[in-house]
Amino acid sequence: MKTKDTLTIPVKIDKNDICSMLVSVAETGACNYWIRQITVKFTKGVKPFDFADDGKYWSILKKYDSLFYAAMFVPNCGWEITDDEDGKKHFLTLEKIKKGLSVMANKYPHHLRDIISDNTDSITADVLVQCSLFGEIQYS
Repeated sequence: MKTKDTLTIPVKIDKNDICSMLVSVAETGACNYWIRQITVKFTKGVKPFDFADDGKYWSILKKYDSLFYAAMFVPNCGWEITDDEDGKKHFLTLEKIKKGLSVMANKYPHHLRDIISDNTDSITADVLVQCSLFGEIQYS
C-alpha cells in the first residue's frame, strides 16, 4: 500500500473569519437542520458585567459588536448548542474550534482550503461546527 508523503505546516486563520462562519451558523441557518438552540454560556467566574464599559472583556465585545459572538473569544465561554435530534447539549468553545480546524485539515481539507482562501459558505460553517463538536461530519 502506498502512503502519502506530506508536510505539516501551521496556518493562521483570522478570528474575524471564524466569527463570520459563526454568524452563518446562528443567523442564516447553516445548521438549522440539526441544531435546535444556541445559548451563550459563561463559566469559571466570567460574568456578563465583564463585558461592560471598562470591563475585563470590553475590548472583545467592542471588536465583535455582540455578546453572542464575543463570548466565543473569551476563555471558558462559548455556546451551548442543543441537538435537535436527541436534545443533547454540546459546548462549543474557541479551543474546540481550534481542534475542529485540525480535524478539517486531516479529514476534510477541501473545506479548510475554503476557509484559507476566504471562500466560505454555510456548508463550510456547518462542517467547522460539526468537526469542532464531534470530530467528524455527523449530519449532512
